[in-house]
Amino acid sequence: MDVLQKWNRSIPDGNETAAAVLFFLLFIFLKQFYLFPSGGMEAADVCLFASFFMLLCDCMRRRPERLLQLKTESLFYVFLASVLMINAYYGIRLGRGEFFKYTCFWIFNACAIWSFCYLTEYGGKAFLTGINRVVKVNIGVQLLIYLSGHGRIFREYWGAVRYQGTFNDPNQLAFFLFMMILLLYLYRCRFGDRSFPVFYVLVLPVIAASKSTGILLGVFVFTILAVLYELYQIGCKKGVSVKVWILGICMGVLIFGLFLWWIWPAADFDVKTVDYNMLTRIQEKIWKVAHGGLLGLFLDRGMEKLVLYPQYLLYGAGEGGFDRFTLASQVNEIHCCLFSVMFCYGLIPTSCLLVWLGRKLRRIDAAMTSAVIGLLAESFFLVNYRQPMFWMILLYGSVAGGWRQRDAAACGILQRHLLQGKPGAGGPLLGALHSGGRLLRI
Repeated sequence: MDVLQKWNRSIPDGNETAAAVLFFLLFIFLKQFYLFPSGGMEAADVCLFASFFMLLCDCMRRRPERLLQLKTESLFYVFLASVLMINAYYGIRLGRGEFFKYTCFWIFNACAIWSFCYLTEYGGKAFLTGINRVVKVNIGVQLLIYLSGHGRIFREYWGAVRYQGTFNDPNQLAFFLFMMILLLYLYRCRFGDRSFPVFYVLVLPVIAASKSTGILLGVFVFTILAVLYELYQIGCKKGVSVKVWILGICMGVLIFGLFLWWIWPAADFDVKTVDYNMLTRIQEKIWKVAHGGLLGLFLDRGMEKLVLYPQYLLYGAGEGGFDRFTLASQVNEIHCCLFSVMFCYGLIPTSCLLVWLGRKLRRIDAAMTSAVIGLLAESFFLVNYRQPMFWMILLYGSVAGGWRQRDAAACGILQRHLLQGKPGAGGPLLGALHSGGRLLRI
């Protein structure tokens, strides 16, 4: 509640907007509870839409110029328009409603992106602190459910089990907790939070119980990069020599090589005949790559469609109706975010999305790069771009720094006006500083 009070103090007439903040925080908390089959409307989704429409009304009433500032987001809107047209074309042509369902997912994500950026821009640290606290509560809730033994269980067709908590799928649980880790880390990079290592450790046993190798890859890449960055920072402060750095890198490569040698599966490895845990799941993936090569990986991720139907990489196949691709061995979507978007919507819309995202990522801090690369590594093996938190992670560094830059610029302009003897010109600028989340004193 103190987050909402800070919001009200920092923004004039902020009661309505504070309600939108509350609904957005409720969305993040309730996102972990799946009461219906995946793909349907949940309580968390209702909260997000409520937050979006409240903010939209507030923006139209008090900041209509915000709606007209489309230049920086134009490429994303071009991509979104392409999604609407391509899915509408295939949905009408094939008479199948699932294309429109996937369009709704993109519209839902667009609402989440806009709401997150708007609230961060005008709420600043107070809003991000609220998210940080809710994230910690989410980790505690999932850990307590796991320890109490009341979580849901997913059974493989041969009888092995995977833990899925309050979700409908183990990968959903693992992805959600991975997002919680990254949100905590990004907040730590921007504002500092010494409790991050504690919550990081608390998450690991639950992710391990889900046995999601794709998420494990993301966690591994993120952890290695974050640790290396911290060591680099310490080394620079201590003045560590180049020889020590080279020795450390060689030791790290040697340890990783020994680990691979230790877990390398035998030629007759069969995951159905061994104890089913995260380690044997890793061995299963290694065995598939070792014996099937890249072709085996392509088949496992459904990426053979890229070779069998290359024409859709140019103009898009639409998102849905995956049983159309009869030459493929699996009737499912491509389990890779980048190739899935490119296959469904074609080269030009995907290029617009990537350029827009690239411009956003250029503004992140060096420390935040670890989280982004970890997420992108995971996204090459799972489809998670329909989840709003996927985009929140990618945009976090851009929007979290935007309000600081705007405040600093406004402060500089105000100082120049006052030095020139134009105190009357400071009123609007003070309002701008208020809207940034706090009043700067000069």
